Order: sequence, then structure tokens, then C-alpha cells
Amino acid sequence: MADTWSVKTWNGGPTFLRVYPIWTDGSDIYYSNNSEQYVLDRSTSTWNPKTWNGYTSLNGTNIWTDGENIYYSGGNSKQYVLDKSTSTWNTKTWGGVPFIEGKYVWTDGENIYYSDGPQQFVLNRSTSTWNTMTWGGLTDFNGQNTWTDGENIYFSANSKQYVLSKTALTWYPKTWSGLTNFYGTSVWTDGNDIYYSINADQYVLDKSTSTWNPKTWNGLTDFYGGYIWTDGENIYYSNELDQYVLDKPAPAPNYVSYNNATEILTSVKTYIDGKTDEFTTDQVNTLKAIFTDD
Repeated sequence: MADTWSVKTWNGGPTFLRVYPIWTDGSDIYYSNNSEQYVLDRSTSTWNPKTWNGYTSLNGTNIWTDGENIYYSGGNSKQYVLDKSTSTWNTKTWGGVPFIEGKYVWTDGENIYYSDGPQQFVLNRSTSTWNTMTWGGLTDFNGQNTWTDGENIYFSANSKQYVLSKTALTWYPKTWSGLTNFYGTSVWTDGNDIYYSINADQYVLDKSTSTWNPKTWNGLTDFYGGYIWTDGENIYYSNELDQYVLDKPAPAPNYVSYNNATEILTSVKTYIDGKTDEFTTDQVNTLKAIFTDD
């Protein structure tokens, strides 16, 4: 069965909802596009006006996290850290590279890196210092095209396809099947599978064979993966007037065979009988009534 994209209606917020200004502090979802600042009420699908203190002309594209704090790095002197308790963006001073852009920051799941062409740095979080990073294999690349399948880190920019060895700090050439030349900005996940979406080219990744297989969607069939985002529960596509939510079919029930069920119930009964010194007589009888037919 093909997964279906259904039209999504939002309340409030900007007239043309786009994905790039959307970000999260780990709890709430925000839309930040200069003078347009909103916070999402997920229960009603409503974007309500949001008031920030300190720096207010935020752009969600340049907001990032080191796993503990939320930062805004807009290049030049626009460097801030968020105090979530007061919704205040306070000035942040970095060592090593004073002026960075958040859109080039990425993580391998352990360390935080800044990759903008030949500028390659790794963050020392304890000192807020960006130290020069030396990679093997690939030395000049953009952090926006790094992505993960949940296990490995990849860099994909047309014919440049690499996989990262975190232990060796080296990028090795990666060979894909089905789809060979693509960009990491078009890769996305629904939390389970990995997809590539650019216009009519729609693929799903078989991680076991590194093969990209054609993917069929219903509702929305021609779209760009860079416009997809999540509120932690649902997957959305937002490109101005085109607003969709992904409806995935429920997984098939994992039924237990009669023989297996009988074995389970017998094991539970044996366990209960052997724990009479830990349970009262009434508790034993109650458990037996639930788990056995005695």
C-alpha cells in the first residue's frame, strides 16, 4: 500500500508557510522569519504569535543545538544563545571562529562540526571554542549536504558520495545502487525509512543493500524533500500554499500463534507459582486469573 499525503490546514501564522523558518527547542515548534515569529499549538494546529526578548529578527535556518543549548548564528556579529525560561536570546561569544552561520553546523551524533567549504571546525563545548578540524578523504564540503540513516553519516553532493568513519575521521567513497548522483538536502526520514525526493524522482533506501528503490506516493507525488519537517509526531510538507501531512498505514498486527501463546501462559503460571514467597495469596490468585485459565 502506498503512503498518502493529505491536505493539511493550519490556523493563524504566516500566509505562506515555508519549511526553512521552522525549528524546535526540543519542546515547542517555532516559525521564525525575521518579523514573523510564531509558536505552534499542536493540539489545534494553530500558529500563535511569539514574542522574544533580546534579539528578535530570527531566521529559523540559522538556529541549531549542541544537544544542551539552542543557538542562533546568523553570520557577522549575530551570535546568540537562548534562555528558554525567559524566551531571551543573549549574546554568545565563540572562540576560534567568532562569526558562523547555523545552516552549516551539523553533528555525527557525538561532536558538533562547522563545515563551509574549506572552513572545517569542531566545537569544544566546554570552552565554546571552534577548533580547526582535519578530515581524511574529503576536506572541502558543505554541512548542509550531510545526512544520516540512523547509523552512518553520509555526504552527498551530486557525484560526490561519501560515508564517514568516525573512528578514523575519514570520509570514504560510497557506492549506491538505484540512485547514484544526488544531494543530501533532498534526503529525509519519517522516523523509520529514508527517502529521497526531488520533483518526480521519489526513492526509498534499502539500507541492507545500499539500494535506492522507486517509491510511490498518493496525494502528493511530485515534491522536494527539503520542504519536509516534523513536529515530533507527524510528518509535514510545507511549501507556501502547498501544505500536506503524511498518513502512513498502520503496521500489521504481530499476532502470536496459539502454540506460542500456550507456552507463554504456562511460563507465566510457573513463574507465579515459584514466587509465592514474594506475593500474597490474593495477589497470586489475581495474577493467575489474568494470565492463566486456572
